Amino acid sequence: MKTFLDVNDKAMIYIKKEAFGDYYSERISGTEYIGLDKSLSQNSRIVFVDNDMILDDELKLFSGVNIVDERFTPNKKLKIRIGTEYREDDFAHEQNLIINSDGVKVLVAGCAHNGITNIIRKFVKMEGADPDYVISGFHLSNPSSGKNEDETVIYRVGNSLKKHSTIYFTCHCTGIEPYKKLKEILNNKVEYFAAGDMLNL
Repeated sequence: MKTFLDVNDKAMIYIKKEAFGDYYSERISGTEYIGLDKSLSQNSRIVFVDNDMILDDELKLFSGVNIVDERFTPNKKLKIRIGTEYREDDFAHEQNLIINSDGVKVLVAGCAHNGITNIIRKFVKMEGADPDYVISGFHLSNPSSGKNEDETVIYRVGNSLKKHSTIYFTCHCTGIEPYKKLKEILNNKVEYFAAGDMLNL
């Protein structure tokens, strides 16, 4: 974020106020701080968002996702420190972006720690239709340990995603092996992309 603010001297950053909490990851080397640089919270271009927020006619932020489908196992390594206690992160700081442009609805969901199926469920409730495209990691893998979610869970997620008339672009924390399993189920409805790739929707 600091680098972005240094390079771009105009853009506002919309972020949940909870994002500057004390967040940690349990790794092989021990419990490591993975939160934001707290000094950045004073930057005048930071806009704190409580819940949902309409930015303009095309852009909308939402959070407060109901957990119907259980969060995935890799999330259990992510913690929030409250006082001296480390608790499992509830991801209250996570938010999602809806882009409505020329009749096309796009959901951008970051790492989707609250569960991509849960996030899509709220999108449909808000928009009254499936997203045309989803751009998101699915957090079916733990990048620090290299361990993947259980295969039965991956297939359950894939079959749930298949019910929507949506094209998925996924990356990073989905993991390569979980992606291959999703590809078996979703075929041309899911594609992998990486940093530097350009999506023409």
